[in-house]
Amino acid sequence: MFNRFTLPVFAGLMSCVPGAAMAAEPFQIGFLWHMHQPTYRPGQTLYEAENSGAFSFSLVDVHNQRLGPYTTWPRDAVQSGLGLPNLGASVSFSGSLIRNLNELEASGTNGGQWTNWDGAYRQAAGWQTAEGNARLDLVNFGFNHPLMPLLDMRDIEMQVKLQKRVHEVTWGPGVPFSKGIFPPETAFSTRIIPALEAEGIEWAIVDSIHIERATAGYPYTSGSNLYPPNPADQINPDHGTWVQLDGLWAPSKVSAPTA
Repeated sequence: MFNRFTLPVFAGLMSCVPGAAMAAEPFQIGFLWHMHQPTYRPGQTLYEAENSGAFSFSLVDVHNQRLGPYTTWPRDAVQSGLGLPNLGASVSFSGSLIRNLNELEASGTNGGQWTNWDGAYRQAAGWQTAEGNARLDLVNFGFNHPLMPLLDMRDIEMQVKLQKRVHEVTWGPGVPFSKGIFPPETAFSTRIIPALEAEGIEWAIVDSIHIERATAGYPYTSGSNLYPPNPADQINPDHGTWVQLDGLWAPSKVSAPTA
């Protein structure tokens, strides 16, 4: 499922031997669901924006259509793999979406189906792998879905502080803050690292295709719905090892050393 309300992001770690005799090697997958809805009108709650007449569709219905992803589906998916010692996944919720969902819960909308919407996430976050990691890691995000490399350092820190606050209020003390962050749109720059470190963040999820497109010899295909890379940006040396993934939506070959 690849859309705005639940976006799987794959990050693989693998090694392989080029040539005819290719050895079978472990292929590790990181899985992230990204959940986001905006503050539709600055300074207004969800229902205030809904009743403003500014939209030709129902903002509340936008959320109701996504009841499963926003409540139990990720927990259910992780639960189906509890027999595997180290299976887990990550979820990023924008603070604006959490605030919307808390408002829907308080209003009793949709027949009260939003009551305890966060309970399944809290449950899965309490499950641990054999190595003692959370089965469901609620990674950090920017409260209002900001493109962090375009922000002032103080703004980045404030976006994370707001996110941590709504996390604390919603999930409670039993769900600790993640050490990781999914930067909105995977927009990352080394200049944002000091601001993230100041908020206790130790790692960030970055889409490997950003690195691959900056590599000479990148096997571009229009099937990935991307523009061709700028040759001036392709400053990483061509390693010559590109792998086609099967069984999932991955039109472009990926880099075996960096994916």
